[in-house]
Amino acid sequence: MVKYSSELKAEVVSEYLQGDISISLLSKKRNLPRIQVGRW
Repeated sequence: MVKYSSELKAEVVSEYLQGDISISLLSKKRNLPRIQVGRW
């Protein structure tokens, strides 16, 4: 199982909450699994 840093999680969630990008696009941009981004 891959572990992600708290800093990365916070950055991704913050970017998503700004409302300018979907989970799918954000996961592609960051090269992360979509399901993982959705869980955060």
